[in-house]
Amino acid sequence: MMNYLMTMRLFNLSKSAVLKTSRISLIFRPLTYSTRRFQSLHFSGHENRLRLSLFQRNTNVRYYSSKEDPNSMKLRPQLLVAIYMSFFMGGCLLFAIVYRELDESKQRWKGVERVKDPLQTGRAQMIQYKDTMLPIFVEKILDDVENFESKETDIWVVSFPRSGTTMLQEMVDLVNSEGDFVRVQTKTLEERFPYFEYVYPGIKSIEKTDSPRLIKSHLPLNLLPKSVREGKGKVIYIARNPKDTCVSYFHFVQLLKPMFRFTGNFNEFFDRFVNGKVPYGPWWRHVKEFWDIRDSSNILFLKYEDIVEDMGGTVLTIAEFLGKDIHPMEIKMIAEHCSFNQMKVNPNLNFSWWKETGIADKKGEDFIRKGKVGNWREMFDVNQNLQMETMKYLKLNECGLRFNEGDKTTEEE
Repeated sequence: MMNYLMTMRLFNLSKSAVLKTSRISLIFRPLTYSTRRFQSLHFSGHENRLRLSLFQRNTNVRYYSSKEDPNSMKLRPQLLVAIYMSFFMGGCLLFAIVYRELDESKQRWKGVERVKDPLQTGRAQMIQYKDTMLPIFVEKILDDVENFESKETDIWVVSFPRSGTTMLQEMVDLVNSEGDFVRVQTKTLEERFPYFEYVYPGIKSIEKTDSPRLIKSHLPLNLLPKSVREGKGKVIYIARNPKDTCVSYFHFVQLLKPMFRFTGNFNEFFDRFVNGKVPYGPWWRHVKEFWDIRDSSNILFLKYEDIVEDMGGTVLTIAEFLGKDIHPMEIKMIAEHCSFNQMKVNPNLNFSWWKETGIADKKGEDFIRKGKVGNWREMFDVNQNLQMETMKYLKLNECGLRFNEGDKTTEEE
């Protein structure tokens, strides 16, 4: 027993000496020793050998000096960089979350509410503002829209989406330029007739455009610039029967699936259209606001079905509204140029570059799709037709707005 005690004492003294004389590194790591065995401890007078195991789990720490573990010093800067980068990335993420929450709170204070459709993937694609659904890209420019200064010489083409807007824009451009076909054949429609509230080219760019400015917008009357509502500039509005509009709008959303990311079918889209849950909806209020002021001197209200039935007469009506003298031959040329068959193959009008740039689905239908009024008959069921008729009766019956919903073949956007 005495031999054992002396051995343990010498072991502890040696351990203390090592710890006092060595250079202790700042880097250390715990090591777990499973067992330490002291063997061959013989007691006098006995031949039996006693094996003694000392378990010291989680109590022993091994210290290294820089000379003992040189790799630890090399890893230390890398470890610090990784820690700092983790803190930095976490801080950036936290800042982004806080900024987004503050931004949404600020927009809600202005009356803007982001709307997330469960059938749309990704982030919210719409906002609701003054009881109107709008695409998300309008969210940050509402003040710029309201304060935009329209000029007396400005010409606005306004419509609910998929109401024949492209056809009317081309007519207005040719009439206003007195038949300048070189202009329309060398520039795309987006360059000649910018989309007012869209991010490209943007309101700031439109403000710098020389007069007379041609501007397209899908905004309802109550959200157009204050100067427009006060009568500055001429506004040509085109309306289309809601059934064909709904069908065309659905195919348009399918074409622009990379942007809209709508995964639903026609029945689901129809429900949203009727209930005003599509961009620029509700449809009925959009058309009714302009129908109610159709007698204003700076407003020309047109119906899509009337245009395709008498293209030449529409060209003459537009010319009279804009104060332009136009030759009968020019009327014929413009009407032919704006026909469905010509527009469908015109690279400056059919927006074929959308598929090339990834805005539109490369496998989707064309922007200019079919030439038929009454195409809704191929999509609607009896119940959907009843719902649409009910909506028209409740919202438009008193104001007297009626549409041709026939099935004859005509031109269509």
